[in-house]
Amino acid sequence: AHIVLKYHGQVVSFLVTAIEPTKGMQPESVDPQVSTCSEFDGYKVSYFETARHAVFVVSDLSEGDNLALARALAPSVFAHIMRTENTT
Repeated sequence: AHIVLKYHGQVVSFLVTAIEPTKGMQPESVDPQVSTCSEFDGYKVSYFETARHAVFVVSDLSEGDNLALARALAPSVFAHIMRTENTT
């Protein structure tokens, strides 16, 4: 899934992509661990993972704002994706 939104007047890209399953991940006991992973051409990238998906927040916001947005979205997005993963 790819969603484009505005945050503080800036365009933000929100991308969910499939990854190889993470061994041993227990959805009941794991919270999303949001990290800032890189900067490329002035864009900041924050991400977190579920058992089978990686979620990226990409923007030209400051590193702190990009990370704050990813952390604000992470709990509900993480929970929703984990529920979906557990039903498939």
